[in-house]
Parts: sequence; C-alpha cells; structure tokens
Amino acid sequence: MLPPLIKKIFLTLHIFSPSNQAQSSVETQKPNADEEKKKFRKMMKERLAVYEKDFLKMQYHAKNAYNSFINSSLYKESRTILAFVSSGFEMDTKAIIKKALRDGKRVAVPRVVPNSNDMDFYFLNNTEKLDSQLERSSFNLLEPKYSLEKLEVQCLPIHTLIILPGLAFSRNGARLGRGKGFYDRYIEKLYAQTQVIHLPTALIGWGFEAQVFDEIPCGEHDIMLTHILTEKGLLMCE
Repeated sequence: MLPPLIKKIFLTLHIFSPSNQAQSSVETQKPNADEEKKKFRKMMKERLAVYEKDFLKMQYHAKNAYNSFINSSLYKESRTILAFVSSGFEMDTKAIIKKALRDGKRVAVPRVVPNSNDMDFYFLNNTEKLDSQLERSSFNLLEPKYSLEKLEVQCLPIHTLIILPGLAFSRNGARLGRGKGFYDRYIEKLYAQTQVIHLPTALIGWGFEAQVFDEIPCGEHDIMLTHILTEKGLLMCE
C-alpha cells in the first residue's frame, strides 16, 4: 500500500488529471451534495460564531496548535509555507507566519484577483513588519500588497507546505470551505501545470478540534488534505 501522504498526493493528481476532471464533476458528487454543504456551512458558522466570543480559549488553543506545528518534522523540513492571514473565528496564523519568517523560510499569503473567483500568492519580506505588508481587501480581509513578489504556480519551491482555512474538516482529509472555491481552483491550477517541478509536501487544514468530524459533505473533486492541525496536535489524514 502507498504511505498515507503519498496516497493523498496521488489521489489529488488523479482527480485533477485532464481525463478525470470532466467526469468527476458530473459523476462523483451526490445530487444533493450542494444542499448538504449549504446546511453544514450554516451550522458551522453558527457554532463558530459562539466559539469566537471566547477569545482567551481561542488564544490558548492557537498556542497549543502553534507549538505542535513548529515542533513537527513537516515544519522543520519545510522551506516555503503558503499560509492565509487569519481573521474572525479562524485559528491564528500570524504567529506561525512571523515564526517562519524569523526562521528564514519563505512565506506567501493569498490575494483575491479582482472581479474573479481566483487568487494568487505573494511572498512576504522578512525584513519588514508583517502588518506593513498587508492591506484590507474589499472582503475586509488582510491581503498582501501588490508591490510584493508574486508566486508563479509553475515555480512552486521545493519542500512547500500549504496551509488551508476551512469551516470544517474530516479525519480522512475532506475540507469544507466557505463555498467560493478559491483554494480548490488554486490547487487544481497548481497540479495542472505541465512544467511544475515540485509538488506540495503537504496540504494542511488549519482549525480547531471543534471543526473536525468523522465525515462532512463533499464531492470527490474537492481538494483532499494530507494533514489537519488543531489544538490537539497534527493529524495525518486517513
């Protein structure tokens, strides 16, 4: 059998191969999957809205997750991290972004392409304060400034980790986002590159244990994670 990490990457490659993309979008998702996702998103937003009110608890859990991550072999062996800038009920990512920059790793964060459902990643500088490199978007999210260096998808560096947000995750690697498909499209585009030399070392769902379930609604064309990080530690998906 393939090791779990290699198996996840193999499955992602299989899903996004040209011969399977059209078929998967038609055949693999249940007819009511969209409705199931809609209901699950509503439930999770209500749950996390309550969770967000306990700031001290969120901070404590984020610190535990941070310690687990920086002591993991995934982090220690990584050279580049594609992360997101957390907001609202999301588990804090700023601490790990700053830590990675201090450790000499390259860190890139996403910016939505105007008038589209696509995004690009931009590298942060380790010589400038994080906040000075970010600005508020039309979605009221912190995004990197255009003046920063953009990561070209065909030039993904070796030993890259991708950290993904989500409303919910399953132990087998399924992820439920907010419904816009930004990360699904970006990673699909990444794997579709015929000239890409390096693939991500891991796709890591970043959230609280309250967001992890045995099963969540998804279709086989959705991105499958290799790991999930919560306050309880780093889980390798089944």
